Amino acid sequence: MFYAGYQDMWRVVQDMATRMPDVDAIAGVPVSGLAPAGMLSAVTGIKAVPLDCVPANVKRLLVIEDASGFAKFRNQKVGQADGREVLYGSVYVCGAARDLDFVGVIADKPRVFAWNLFKSDKCGRIAYDMDGVLCQNPTADQIDYGPKYDAFISSTLPLRVVRRRLGWIVTGRMERYRAATEAWLDRNGIQCGQLVMAGDNHQHTLEAHAKHKADWYVATDDCMMFVESHPRQAARIAELSGKPVVCYETDQSWNMNAAQEPKAQKRHDRIIYTISTGNYGRHAPRNVRVPDGWDYAVLTSADCPGYLTSKQQAAWAKINACRIFSEYEASLCVDDDMTVLQDPTPLFRGPLVFLSREKVSTWHKDLKIVYSERRAITAEQRDAEILRLTQAGFADSPNYMTGVIYREHNDANMALCDEWWYWYSQSETMRDQPSLAVACQKLGATPATITEDGMREHIKHDIRRAERNGVKYMAEEQTKAPRKKRSQRRGDTL
Repeated sequence: MFYAGYQDMWRVVQDMATRMPDVDAIAGVPVSGLAPAGMLSAVTGIKAVPLDCVPANVKRLLVIEDASGFAKFRNQKVGQADGREVLYGSVYVCGAARDLDFVGVIADKPRVFAWNLFKSDKCGRIAYDMDGVLCQNPTADQIDYGPKYDAFISSTLPLRVVRRRLGWIVTGRMERYRAATEAWLDRNGIQCGQLVMAGDNHQHTLEAHAKHKADWYVATDDCMMFVESHPRQAARIAELSGKPVVCYETDQSWNMNAAQEPKAQKRHDRIIYTISTGNYGRHAPRNVRVPDGWDYAVLTSADCPGYLTSKQQAAWAKINACRIFSEYEASLCVDDDMTVLQDPTPLFRGPLVFLSREKVSTWHKDLKIVYSERRAITAEQRDAEILRLTQAGFADSPNYMTGVIYREHNDANMALCDEWWYWYSQSETMRDQPSLAVACQKLGATPATITEDGMREHIKHDIRRAERNGVKYMAEEQTKAPRKKRSQRRGDTL
């Protein structure tokens, strides 16, 4: 069983925004597709429009729905018009819908979502709590098991409209209240296959309620999911039963199948990618508009070897592009403080290109990398690194930075990446720039370089985002003018 709530959808939509195609507008398929369309619009800044009233000036439209098992809207050509290109997408997909133009995650059936818990065709195989799910919860004052409780059972308000026949209603209410409970369900048009109630000697405690529900759930093989109102009860039912449980109040779930990340949909021969592992790349851009002729991907810890730390995973993903994206002819790796503004192809005058920055050295002996690195590297690590590299015959090299890396996926660059990873994995300081310099020298590679000024029109370096990552460039500190005293700023004389 797979389950997703609105919080889950929001997280998936945020990831989808990093892969957002270049479109003029987003239209959600009513009714459930309106939520992801609004979320995508909020994250990306691309306007959301009604599907039945798309403005004529929208030349490229994304039509999106919440979940799809087949590409019905694409087949029906929904949203299409003369002169308009339409892309079709879905947040949760399975079956033929995996081939849609834009997908979030793969969620195979059986599956249920928070927004269709009471109208799904799966309702007949789901058990529902009564108080807090179908009707209001009683207050502590109302639970007197006397006149106040009788009044509550007969007059409590329904919390939602239920259009499907429910499989079971499993409640902690005692058996002696069955007639009143059935009368309330009948008055509110709620039907179920069986109403399961507790014994007349049932204790009104969290543990007793949870055990009563879990025991029934374990014994009922046909029931595929339990919907509980109380978060602690839900967690306990899940623990005791080992079966899927949802807390409707908090949108939490237990013992569910996980969604799967879709494989990159290869549409072009080149790919731009960035990395987000642990704290590395936590500001990965959420509003990327991928240039024509390029695909886009974000590599996470799930794409990297699990035995590495998050920092090592980031380096592994940065270094091994030729293997990770072997089906592509070339790749461009950009740090999360870099934003691609337009097609960067004109920047690359060779099969291997790195960013170069004059005032920030890659050689640890100078210690001019960045303040955060200077704090992170101990003197012993630095000295051991210098000694090891010097003994290996390393001499200082051109200043290669790895915030922007362009590689054609040929044999020479594959060999360089393997050599680079070898020297990185042997490193005392675990820094990719010095390891790159060593690998280039060992193989006689001479990469081309670009500068920040030279790439400004195509790739923007967001210094503020870099500083949020804890990086403060020494070059800025060296060029900062001395701060004047207040009296000097006012022009006062001493």
